[in-house]
Amino acid sequence: MFKITTQKRYRKKIDSFRKEKGILESLNNQLTANISSLQTNIQSQKEQLKILNYKWQHQQLLWLANDKLAPLFTAKGLLEFEKLKLNLDSLSKQDLDDLYFLLFLARQYNTLKSKGLTVLVEPKFLALNIQNADSLYKNIADIYKKYNISSNLPALDEVFVTHAGLKFLPPEVIAKLKGTVAFSAGAYWGDSPISLYEYYNFEKIFGFEPLFSNFQIMESLVNNNNLQNTIIPIQKGLGEKEETLTFQYDPNIDIAGTNYGGTFINSKTTNKTESLAITTIDQTVAQYNLNKVGFIHLDVEGFEQPAIRGALTTIKRDKPVLSVSLYHNFNDFTHIKPLIESLNLGYKIIIRRLSTTPYELSLLAY
Repeated sequence: MFKITTQKRYRKKIDSFRKEKGILESLNNQLTANISSLQTNIQSQKEQLKILNYKWQHQQLLWLANDKLAPLFTAKGLLEFEKLKLNLDSLSKQDLDDLYFLLFLARQYNTLKSKGLTVLVEPKFLALNIQNADSLYKNIADIYKKYNISSNLPALDEVFVTHAGLKFLPPEVIAKLKGTVAFSAGAYWGDSPISLYEYYNFEKIFGFEPLFSNFQIMESLVNNNNLQNTIIPIQKGLGEKEETLTFQYDPNIDIAGTNYGGTFINSKTTNKTESLAITTIDQTVAQYNLNKVGFIHLDVEGFEQPAIRGALTTIKRDKPVLSVSLYHNFNDFTHIKPLIESLNLGYKIIIRRLSTTPYELSLLAY
């Protein structure tokens, strides 16, 4: 009886494997055709595109296409990309396909440049699919004035316009956030905690920012505006366990003035580093005896998956809304969605571009 049951179980596994193998082969054939079509149409596409608004986007696209997200352009990477789109809505698939096309185009940069052509970006790749975007942009000046924020600090649209992705969610989901706790990791100079405080009724907002220069600005803003009872700045990184790592940064980049890609967490030492304590969301929830966590926002330069694993108890207990950056590396891009799905909590998952920056994709789970 044991042998028969075991054989049946293995037959089912083999049948399942064969079925999946057939699906992947079919996807591979489709991808091959799609890439061929992209290559055929590249000339007409680049003629229709508009020049990038500023040089930074251009540089980042090149960097992502040829480094952090380069595996997308391997056979295995293409299959992972197609699997990522499974069970997503049409807007999620469109945002993913748009990014893939821009990265594909960026990979052709040197060839195009040698022919005297320019890598261009069509306006549709820079538009935000949310209501009242214009009024939200206009509100930024009022927020800066209200909280006495220096005009030297950049106003990012992923913070002040799309609100870390919350603007894409249904009203009934937003209503449930009232009176809950929010976690903002990668809180920068305090922009995200300030925005969450301004637009939403969270009981507490924890802002995690490991780089000291950014943390100082955030702490000063909180103190100067008497927000200590609601916004709690913490100079720590988030991870899977409590430990001490090194925070690497590019000393040639004014982090508090740009926030553009100069920092990441690693266990190796470079010429310019800061040691920092890593904590977990679960540990913070226990330390502050927090009852209900409603929102977790993670934009932590490729450390998103450890931060999620360090929050599993809280996520399983409260099922908070999640906003997680995807674009920092290939592993995050393809594995964060399966990680959240594996929890079997019934999350609805969408992927949205949070910014006019064409690669700023985040996963939203609610």
